[in-house]
Amino acid sequence: MQADSTDDYPFAAEFQEAMGKVQAELQLAPGDLYEDCFFHPVVCVEVDYDHDSISGVSLIDGSYPRNCSMRFCGVRKLSVAEAWEIRQHGALDKADRDRIRADRRW
Repeated sequence: MQADSTDDYPFAAEFQEAMGKVQAELQLAPGDLYEDCFFHPVVCVEVDYDHDSISGVSLIDGSYPRNCSMRFCGVRKLSVAEAWEIRQHGALDKADRDRIRADRRW
């Protein structure tokens, strides 16, 4: 028989504690802007703290759904100014920009 909820697996308490910290830190909701693991500024369309999932639409190329783990993908909330800067010039951090192949950059 399969478990019906996340409370039924062995590390449920640890997962819920970790996601509580993520939610308190990020405070993301639909309509907010965030940077995904490919350094795209993204408009959030869905956030699911119970299943560690966030998705949205890229402001770089309009691709969707852009889906990430909030715990493991390095998702961070962006201001409008930060999102626009990334949209115009690529990832804010030079080391991050250098990790993206030249033919895959904005």
